[in-house]
Amino acid sequence: MLEFHVREVIHSPLKDTVRLFRQRSTLSQWQPGLIRDEALEPQNGSARYKLTFQWGRGNLVLTETILQDSLPELFVATYASKGITNKVHYTFTETPEGNTLLKGTSEFHFKGLKKLISLFMRNAFERQTKLFIKYFKSFAEKEALRA
Repeated sequence: MLEFHVREVIHSPLKDTVRLFRQRSTLSQWQPGLIRDEALEPQNGSARYKLTFQWGRGNLVLTETILQDSLPELFVATYASKGITNKVHYTFTETPEGNTLLKGTSEFHFKGLKKLISLFMRNAFERQTKLFIKYFKSFAEKEALRA
């Protein structure tokens, strides 16, 4: 297992930041390469989505399962593809300045040959985790300026 932590101040009010995070219609604006977001049948009461990304010369397909959405207090979801599952935990809190503090943890679990790959690709997984949050921060702050 690989585990990474993120902490980012987003210069946008908490209410607006949470709304943007939940707004599926804008996912492609802050998740580069996202070409499709399809709702799947819920499983055990959890919302599920099939996310398709253009990744290099091919596509990467992830199944997103939202395990808990009690934002701003907590958002927990898994993102699974063949041999890799990423479980994320995010919290959003208001800063004294009226901005948003996003804190998160990503836990990557690997199966089969992907376990071997994880030994050599740790930095890539960490970089991608942090980049994802940077993209969201940039998107939320641009939207805050438009308001």
